[in-house]
Amino acid sequence: MDTAALSSAKPYRPDADPAFPARFERVLKTLFPRIGPQTLATFLGAEGRAYLTRAGLLATSNRLASFLAQAAVESANLTRRREDMNYSAERIVAVWPSRFDSPVAAARFARNPQALANRVYGGRNGNVEVDDGWRFRGGGYLGLTGRGNYREVGKLVDLPLDDQPELVETPIGALASACGYWILRDLNSPIDRADFTNQTRRINTGLLALAERRAMFVRAQRVIHG
Repeated sequence: MDTAALSSAKPYRPDADPAFPARFERVLKTLFPRIGPQTLATFLGAEGRAYLTRAGLLATSNRLASFLAQAAVESANLTRRREDMNYSAERIVAVWPSRFDSPVAAARFARNPQALANRVYGGRNGNVEVDDGWRFRGGGYLGLTGRGNYREVGKLVDLPLDDQPELVETPIGALASACGYWILRDLNSPIDRADFTNQTRRINTGLLALAERRAMFVRAQRVIHG
């Protein structure tokens, strides 16, 4: 349990605060100083708010802060909407240690994004065609991966992600897909139980950057309540 990190002296419901839009703009600009104008407008706009509401993210500050923290790590602070896979051999081993036991084993995939994506994602998560690993690589603000997940999330957010996976590269598609994945993986439940580690595991099974995610969560809480 992560109760210490999740404690809040001032319970706050964003969806019950008439001043939340202005507060949210300040939160986003503070947490993500490099946020682009389109991304900011997407989060603050009516369509973006509808997706956040549908995912239950505005019901508690813990939920919203954890979403922002997880998205920060998965999308390089909301500046990246698609995994480029352009990794060194050493980075490949660090990210997929069960697939590559040494830089030598990963060498042929280093700086070869499409080949790497098809190697690590092919034949998994609904990927069935030759190039599915590349087409359905990590996308959106939570790194949605796999044709099956694109299909299921697309149904939840009313977007044809299965046929048009490139939609996750747009600001609204990136936010919508993240909210849809949040619903699909029931990511509110662990945070409501003060279990940030379990929530992270549902997003990244290897718990990569867990300390960074938790630190960002604490900071997001502080800014939201500030």
